[in-house]
Amino acid sequence: MKNRLKLLSHVVSKGLLLGMGFLTTLFMPKPVKAAEEIRLIVGGPALVLPLSVDSLDTFAQTGEIAGDLRLFARFLDQETLMQIRQGLQRSIPFNVVQVDNVAYSSLGQDALQNLGKVIRTHPKVNGYHGLRAAIIAAAAAPEGWTVIDVMRQFPSQSIDVRLPDLLALRRALAVYLSYKQAVIAAIQSQAAAEAEPRLSGQGC
Repeated sequence: MKNRLKLLSHVVSKGLLLGMGFLTTLFMPKPVKAAEEIRLIVGGPALVLPLSVDSLDTFAQTGEIAGDLRLFARFLDQETLMQIRQGLQRSIPFNVVQVDNVAYSSLGQDALQNLGKVIRTHPKVNGYHGLRAAIIAAAAAPEGWTVIDVMRQFPSQSIDVRLPDLLALRRALAVYLSYKQAVIAAIQSQAAAEAEPRLSGQGC
């Protein structure tokens, strides 16, 4: 039992940190539905842990661990909690035009497709379209945007996150994370190049 709790602690802490990291470094109208909770699928359909967006928002703003976040906090040390809070608070420095260009570039679509395998609108549906719409809508906020804003704009009442797949995705995208700045620059450059003919065509 002790080993199982230790494993769950490791998976939950790594999964939460990775989730914040991917949404922070990646790059429509407001959806009719908005996500109210994250469903962390730890070990298949038998183990699904709900985590409300409101409790994460409260934690980001005040540092208070309330509601269902208390369950997860039991498995996390103070350093990990601090890193998660910093990830939730971090303002993402891309406006809606930049995000739109990146999201519709081939590299951006590939990144969102991979992330959508882990973060889904439904257990069997890739979250690509939901992620793209949520990120673009969040980036439209004039005062800047955060991971919490992306969650609020997600076009389903829950966000399904498969933690084992998230850990596997980290390994698959190790190059992206190791050379983050170079990847972002490459995505922006390609997005600008692909957007130019489209804008030129509109001007004709």
